[in-house]
Amino acid sequence: MNKLLFKLKHAGFTELKILLVLILVVAGSWIFIQLAGSVNKGSSDNFDRLAIELIGKSNTIINQQWLNMVMEDLTALGSGTVILLLTIAVSGYYLFHKDYKAFWLILIAVAGGIILSFTLKEIFARERPSQIISLISVDSYSFPSGHSMMSAVIYLSLAALIARIQPTRRIKIYVLSLALVLTFLIGISRIYLGVHYPTDVLAGWSIGLVWALLCWLAAYFANRIKGVNNE
Repeated sequence: MNKLLFKLKHAGFTELKILLVLILVVAGSWIFIQLAGSVNKGSSDNFDRLAIELIGKSNTIINQQWLNMVMEDLTALGSGTVILLLTIAVSGYYLFHKDYKAFWLILIAVAGGIILSFTLKEIFARERPSQIISLISVDSYSFPSGHSMMSAVIYLSLAALIARIQPTRRIKIYVLSLALVLTFLIGISRIYLGVHYPTDVLAGWSIGLVWALLCWLAAYFANRIKGVNNE
């Protein structure tokens, strides 16, 4: 009887979790569509321009070399090199442990995210901010922010994989919160360094979250179907 109650309670919690994920997917998609529409129409230009100019003035006033170095270190955590190394290391770990679900989740999430990021950049072809001198050199298009998007994809995916094996909800929340904070800081660093508008970063966060959640849902339902077929 206790086992039956536990299964029913677990099933209810799982359905609630899936519903929450679907709500986040819809919300993230809506935010990205709104941002993309604003950028395409140019209605976000004034906001972006004012924000960039304000950041440029703040950088001049603060003039702290240590803060510039911190931001450069943070932005490196979302670079292609770091993402690639993390992907190889983590996917290799799960491959050795024969956890093929996690292995394919990481590979598909990262590879698909990279393709989606480059595709969206080419579609919108938005130029980088020119109002201030950027602290680093970048020559690709600006919308959406690839660093923001890929940091959301890789760090949230890793957090989800780590959280699923944690014994308590408190640790799960801690791991997911840590991934969210890291993703947030990487996005902020892109604005601070003068290589992205705020709307670029917001769009990167939203579409990165959506893609990570869709990959998680696909892996979850694939696992459920496999479980049903094995019964």
